[in-house]
Amino acid sequence: FELKSLDLDLNSIVIIDEASMLSCHADTDPLLKFGSGNLFEDLITVLDIDNTQRKIIFVGDVYQLPPINENKSVALDPDRLNSYISKSIETIVLSKVHRQNTDSNVLKSALLLSQQISSENFLQIPIEANQADIESVNLDQAIEKYMWSYQESSIFIAYTQQTVHKINQKFR
Repeated sequence: FELKSLDLDLNSIVIIDEASMLSCHADTDPLLKFGSGNLFEDLITVLDIDNTQRKIIFVGDVYQLPPINENKSVALDPDRLNSYISKSIETIVLSKVHRQNTDSNVLKSALLLSQQISSENFLQIPIEANQADIESVNLDQAIEKYMWSYQESSIFIAYTQQTVHKINQKFR
């Protein structure tokens, strides 16, 4: 696909949700390629942030998996963004969680895990299985429970894209 011209006011504010998924990796596969093959660079080029009054707001979670073949999402990394945008970059971190009960073991584990990631302490993953909302099972047991017991209310957490791929293959 070719990039289309942009019909957007020169002073627009563009909001990109789930920005952690924006890849800066050039995709050369003709079946997946559109524009130049680099989604992030195409977005920055089309919006022409530096030569207009347009602003862009990237919304995302730095603790989610980064795009494939990247260690960190460029959209959520101010240092890397500076190499694409010369305008001032502001970072705001939201810290209040609204999707979990305050006594949830999921929330407690997620907050501990995010603290460990921030401090680059990976010696122990602070997830406590309490059988109420977090259960310790092997992958085959997890797939079985997901398929028949919990359906869409279960979440799989994986550290690498390779593990995610393995989970997806077992799921299918």
